[in-house]
Amino acid sequence: MISVIISFYKALDNLELMLSALQQQSFQDFEVIIAEDDNAQQTIDFLQMEKTKFHFPILHISQEDKGFRKCKILNKAIEIASGDKIVFLDGDCLPHRHLLKHYNETINEGIYCIGRRVMLSQKLSKKLKETKNPVYTSFIACLMNGVENELKHALYLPWIKENKGNKRGILGCNMGGYKSDLLAVNGFDEDYQLPAVGEDSDLEWRLRSCRISIKSVFYKCITYHLHHRQSHDGNSMEQINNRDMMEIKRKAGYCFCSNGIKKNVSPKCKINGAGNA
Repeated sequence: MISVIISFYKALDNLELMLSALQQQSFQDFEVIIAEDDNAQQTIDFLQMEKTKFHFPILHISQEDKGFRKCKILNKAIEIASGDKIVFLDGDCLPHRHLLKHYNETINEGIYCIGRRVMLSQKLSKKLKETKNPVYTSFIACLMNGVENELKHALYLPWIKENKGNKRGILGCNMGGYKSDLLAVNGFDEDYQLPAVGEDSDLEWRLRSCRISIKSVFYKCITYHLHHRQSHDGNSMEQINNRDMMEIKRKAGYCFCSNGIKKNVSPKCKINGAGNA
């Protein structure tokens, strides 16, 4: 079984579309965990009313809204996940109907898989929300309505051979691996409290340092990112400090972070093989 962890914050219309897209998955042995970086009553009411419509179990965990604490709520979701395999999706990214099928086929112990997202145009995002029908998530729909990044990310080419030696970075909105491999690096580092670094870049170097291969499934595991205004500045002083913190951690060389699923533990597993600390 796969545990699908959806990181979620406030946009219920996006979540409704996401659940509808998951309902149409060709692979159906999965559970969904809504990891909400908030504790909105609207989310509870929505799930109580809507979850009987879906064939898969839905779990919901939340925490008080105290700023960006995505890493913390994702760690809580990992802890309660029942599946040996875990797939991470963002609440504003709709999965291709075969996404879970290919993750199930590709995920193995010691191999962490990464997909890509296509950034939908405002026009196509509006159509999806108005119709509440994920049928418009396709290459043809993207071609006709436009996208905001490379159109090739919308191509579904399942015969393409995966690249086990992938050097492109992982994206937290579309990735998956074995729960045991995530536990081996102590999950996400909760020292990061800003987007775009901690939940993906930091996890990536720690996985690689523990000899977990990063494998591309770009043209099989596709997500469609709904248009919205960017919520953070990647060049802000706070983000620069965030990246500096990651560089310090990388130089220290410990892939088992001290503030992850387990708290207040000594970092372990140096990259140079010097052993535990």
